[in-house]
Amino acid sequence: MFSAFLTVHEAIELKNNYEARQRAQLAEIQKSLDSQFQESIDELMFYEKMLNYALMHPLDSSQTREAITRFEQLRQQTTWQLKLASLRSMPLNGVSDSWLARDPLLLRKNDQLIAELRAAMEFSFIMQFSDPAQDFHSRFWYISRAGFFISSRPPQSPQELEESYSTMTQRPYFRDQAPNNPSHARLRWTEAYQGEFNEG
Repeated sequence: MFSAFLTVHEAIELKNNYEARQRAQLAEIQKSLDSQFQESIDELMFYEKMLNYALMHPLDSSQTREAITRFEQLRQQTTWQLKLASLRSMPLNGVSDSWLARDPLLLRKNDQLIAELRAAMEFSFIMQFSDPAQDFHSRFWYISRAGFFISSRPPQSPQELEESYSTMTQRPYFRDQAPNNPSHARLRWTEAYQGEFNEG
């Protein structure tokens, strides 16, 4: 009986120790996830502030002027990629003027377009530091109603480019940001993002 009592007592102690270790491990995982999640949000807020600053104070250089000229040549192509002649930038990926005509929400306003293109090119210098292998988030996007986007993982084919832009501009959070609805121009949480593999 004494042996049985010791065995039961030891089993209970082992169980309690195991549960305590599991709780501690879960708490550590939660703390780590919270930290990574907050870092992602901070990074997103930084990107937003940086882009707003670039829109208010657009960078004017020979490279950006050359890129704007190149854009004017590309804008009628169904899909296009525009990249500064620099290893430190990411491509702007876009669709044609006629492609945009399908959707009344999508519009190239010439008075704002050049400033936005310049700001987006400046933004691309920052976006290149995104690292899916280390970042908590898998991807960052800047999607413009003017028919182009920047992604931390650029499309690898014209078909992927067109599908990506079409998909992203149909998502509810993009549709809700209509310029004629100022109350919707705000930061928001969405449902879990479902990507190509429904990874949640």
